[in-house]
Amino acid sequence: MELKKLIKGLNALCITFVLCLVCACVAPKQRAINQLQAIHDDLEVNYTNYNVEKWKQFARDYREADSLIALYEYTPEEKEYIGTLRGEISGYIVKAAGQTVMNAIVGEGREIMGILNGMIDVLKGKEGIKNTQEQNEN
Repeated sequence: MELKKLIKGLNALCITFVLCLVCACVAPKQRAINQLQAIHDDLEVNYTNYNVEKWKQFARDYREADSLIALYEYTPEEKEYIGTLRGEISGYIVKAAGQTVMNAIVGEGREIMGILNGMIDVLKGKEGIKNTQEQNEN
């Protein structure tokens, strides 16, 4: 009777130990995915408000998450999920870059139009701005 209780207790202890070991191995792997998910979620909501410092912090956080993810093996489903997160993060980066370029173009659009008009005038052989101003004064 005592021996049976002892064996049951040892079996329960072994099962508990194995479960703890499995959980300890899975937790860091899931933490890496969760870190990438947190980066994605912040970017999704706030990318339009990012300044230079925020983008630098994003780059550091992303590199860290990417390094953690590289340490573990993942199931095909986990790999697909990680790939989706990375793809959406890349999409937000491109979208933010496009908005930055558009804002710069709109802000500097008049100067750019002047540059283009000046180049076109020179290439067409029209008189330069100095000669045109002199003629307007006479």
